[in-house]
Amino acid sequence: MTGLIELVIDSKSLLGEGPHWDAAAGKLSWVDIEGRELRVYDPRRGEEDRYFFEQKVGAAVPAQGGGWILAMQDASGRRTVVRFAEGDGWPDGMTIDCEGMLWIAHYKGSCISRWNPHTGERLAAIEVPAHCVTSCTFGGEHLDELYITTARGGMSAAQLERWPLAGGLFRVKPGVRGLAGNYTR
Repeated sequence: MTGLIELVIDSKSLLGEGPHWDAAAGKLSWVDIEGRELRVYDPRRGEEDRYFFEQKVGAAVPAQGGGWILAMQDASGRRTVVRFAEGDGWPDGMTIDCEGMLWIAHYKGSCISRWNPHTGERLAAIEVPAHCVTSCTFGGEHLDELYITTARGGMSAAQLERWPLAGGLFRVKPGVRGLAGNYTR
C-alpha cells in the first residue's frame, strides 16, 4: 500500500458508525450515535452537513425517493420506521435486502431482525450467539449470505463466559438476497 492517510473532516464524533456511500448523490453519510447526529459529507464542497436529533440514531440509509430511513431509540415528532421493544437492545448497523426490507443489528439484544420500513412490522429475527451484535451485510457469490459482526469490548468476565463467541463474525442464509454494494474507482 502506498500513499498517506488523510483526515478529511475532524468531526470529533463521539461514536461514529455506519458509513454509507451514496453513489447517485456522490456523498458519504454516517451517524454519530452518542452525538445524536446524522452527518453527510460532500467531497465536492469539502464540507459536511449535520442533522441533530433528540435521541440516539443507530443507523441511517438514504430513502429511494429522498430523505432518510433512520433507526432511532425514539422518533418523537417524526415517523417511526422501527421501534425496538424494551429489552431488545438498541439498533446498530443495518443493511437492505433485494425486497427493500431492513435488516438491523440489535446491540445488547443478541439478534438480527428484518423489518418492513413502510409498515414498521418486524418480519423475522435471527438469534446470534453473541450479546453485542453490531452490524450486518449481504455477501457470497449470490448475495444470499448475511454476514454479522459482533463486539466483546467492555464485557465482564461473567458476560464473556456466557457469550464466548462475542466478537466473532457470523454467517447465515436468511432466504432472501441482498443488493450489490457500491464500489469506488
